[in-house]
Amino acid sequence: MKLGLMTRSCREYAEKILERFNLRKYFDVIIARDDVENPKPDPSHAIKLLKLLNVSADEALFIGDHWSDAECAKRSGLRFVWFKRGDSAHIGETDIPKIEDIKEILRIIKEIQ
Repeated sequence: MKLGLMTRSCREYAEKILERFNLRKYFDVIIARDDVENPKPDPSHAIKLLKLLNVSADEALFIGDHWSDAECAKRSGLRFVWFKRGDSAHIGETDIPKIEDIKEILRIIKEIQ
């Protein structure tokens, strides 16, 4: 399994946070807003990440916590899981799988397989 990170934050900030919490080693690819011409929700952000990971949209799962993540996933043909934290007023659609604990991702992956 490959793991990519797509963020609307700048690369410097993303790298700093990942290093601070010792998480950088888990990501094969990181793509920040300053790595693309049009960041998410523009689908080109996700498409570039898929290319860098060398996977197709049907092989990927997009997990996000913001409406722009859901919109980006929809526009780029990716399956999407809403990581619900705090007030999630923008995601009211019942057909979007939702999780509240990061451990639930394993369940979602098994269901997809």
